[in-house]
Amino acid sequence: MQVIKELSELKKWRSTFYNTTIALVPTMGFLHEGHLSLIKIAKDKADFVACSIFVNPTQFNEESDLENYPIDLLGDLEKLKNIGCDLVFCPNKEDIYSKNFSSKTLVEDLSLKLEGAHRPGHFDGVTTIVSILFNLFQPNFAIFGEKDFQQLRIIEKMVEDLHFPIQILRGKTVREQSGLALSSRNSRLSEKAKQIASEALRMMNHIKDAYSRGESDRKNLLKVGLNFFKKLKDIKLEYIEIVNEKSLDTEEKISANSRILCAFWIEGVRLIDNLELKENSKLICSDKVNC
Repeated sequence: MQVIKELSELKKWRSTFYNTTIALVPTMGFLHEGHLSLIKIAKDKADFVACSIFVNPTQFNEESDLENYPIDLLGDLEKLKNIGCDLVFCPNKEDIYSKNFSSKTLVEDLSLKLEGAHRPGHFDGVTTIVSILFNLFQPNFAIFGEKDFQQLRIIEKMVEDLHFPIQILRGKTVREQSGLALSSRNSRLSEKAKQIASEALRMMNHIKDAYSRGESDRKNLLKVGLNFFKKLKDIKLEYIEIVNEKSLDTEEKISANSRILCAFWIEGVRLIDNLELKENSKLICSDKVNC
């Protein structure tokens, strides 16, 4: 596995690399089974798999969140080597954002709602760094997980609008046996908090069950989720919403093309989760059992 840390070295590599399909998996490191599942999708789709590890400062709204973001580069490289990744790019901040850097990539509509409303400017940082990586790697495929569903939709929209010659592939959310969606931020939680946080999946499944029994009114379905959250201690709900999967707009009458999204705080850590309403949707657990 080739490890590249210098921007000039990556550019040199890309200028001499051709006639092979490339799949890119952008990450911020501290890799878990969710990330590795994306690498597996990449390996199935392309001849050459690249992964980037870069804790992107422009997508953090709070300095403390950036400072507390977990880092384990040596562990990440070992995991990627073992799974068969071909190249890892782990640049420093100064290489990506020069002293006079002043550009930004925006996806206006999708970036302003839900997470965008609670974390202004967050998605501008995401789309800017992803655009940079797309330009550097020029991949045929890029793989993103559904756990960050709004981010996924924004990147899909950016690729569509800006005519990037890249196919975006989706990876299903991977969960612990308890149902907690895997996230690098989970490392900052106690075992008790992880168990409480896993109730988010139960809450969304209660909404899904109500929908499957014939309830399609958005307000009534949201009440199911809100009433469930009221019973939980030590967890603070920031928002819960049911939106159209493509537009991320709210719809008063919910359909199978809708998805539940939520954000909440526990032990000072902010987590997000989502669940599609389609009847045949499946969950994936990191230990290969049904969660």
